[in-house]
Amino acid sequence: AKFFVSTHTKFEMNQLRPTGVLFGDSITQYSFSPNGWGAKVAHEFQRKVDVINRGFSGYNVRIAKELLPLIFPEGSQHLFVTIFFGANDAAQGQDQHVPLERYSEDMDVILSHVTKHAEHVILIAPPPVDNEQWPDRHNDQTSKYASAASDAAERHGVKFVNLFGDLIVQENWKSNLNDGLHLSDIGNSFVAEKVLSLLPSAEDLAWDFPLWREVLGPTPRHYISKDFVQNLPYKCIIQQTKEKKEKN
Repeated sequence: AKFFVSTHTKFEMNQLRPTGVLFGDSITQYSFSPNGWGAKVAHEFQRKVDVINRGFSGYNVRIAKELLPLIFPEGSQHLFVTIFFGANDAAQGQDQHVPLERYSEDMDVILSHVTKHAEHVILIAPPPVDNEQWPDRHNDQTSKYASAASDAAERHGVKFVNLFGDLIVQENWKSNLNDGLHLSDIGNSFVAEKVLSLLPSAEDLAWDFPLWREVLGPTPRHYISKDFVQNLPYKCIIQQTKEKKEKN
């Protein structure tokens, strides 16, 4: 077997846009699939926010909290972060199961860390599960973890999507799932709509560079200069090259 050992070497690259991080289990990992909720969020913020998927299939909060200093290292700052764990934690009798009290404690650790690194934090409760397709998972358990997530969001003053509560009351709630656990196109659209409703409007955010009609002149370099960008009739980030930063 071949192994890759990460040395976590710092790679410097100009951050041209704000960033958003989607942190969670498989429901987040798969969210960049076609019609996925993460893909919809990224599409909404194109050229304004770089949306980063940090979803890990099968993970629970016990594992997730160990990733915090790697995914959210000291000095990192994001426009928003979504946190979406609980589906695996609630799977009683399975290797991934995390007792409810431990789930709450570890979620406190995660939220305490992430809130230092993001302007907007959204905690998402796990969705209901179809017990007929997943006999080892039960909604009476999942509902407790959704409630614990709600309490954690309140303790830390972050935004909350009660996905379990919002879906389970629907007459045809199973249509939100494609395999009884993960989200269908309908469920992905629902989550995307909920998440976007809690984030700043993309229309209010600045573009990364001037729009194409402004940069067609004979001296393209001028059209990304501070003097030009600050006089545009719309919001646009004033980009600074590494050389300019060093001179300052």
